[in-house]
Amino acid sequence: MNNRLVSGTLAFLFFLFLVGCSLGEEYVFEGESEHWESYIKVSESSGVKTEEFVVKYKGELKELSDIEEIQYSFEASKTSAKNTRTFGGEPPKQKEFSSSGSSLIGKDETIEVMVKWGENEETMELNIK
Repeated sequence: MNNRLVSGTLAFLFFLFLVGCSLGEEYVFEGESEHWESYIKVSESSGVKTEEFVVKYKGELKELSDIEEIQYSFEASKTSAKNTRTFGGEPPKQKEFSSSGSSLIGKDETIEVMVKWGENEETMELNIK
């Protein structure tokens, strides 16, 4: 009977260890400018780091109706990304734009984000929260 109790306890502890390892780590960088807010969420699970990069217009969607294209990018110490969305003569149907991929962003980074829409351009710094 003691052997079963010890075996069960060890199996339970091993299960908790595996669950703890698979949960990974997640951290978020945030920032804003006059017209835009942005965040980058970095997740690490099973040794693989991924990022989700989001920019969101702070005003009304109708204020974007004249733009034909939006460019948004970020630059960190070991990586950068640039995205372009073209609307083909139609106004945007959303005011949030995102991309995702593998990540090289570390916790100690300060990330610079640039958003260009129409004749306008803004930059902002993202810091970990």
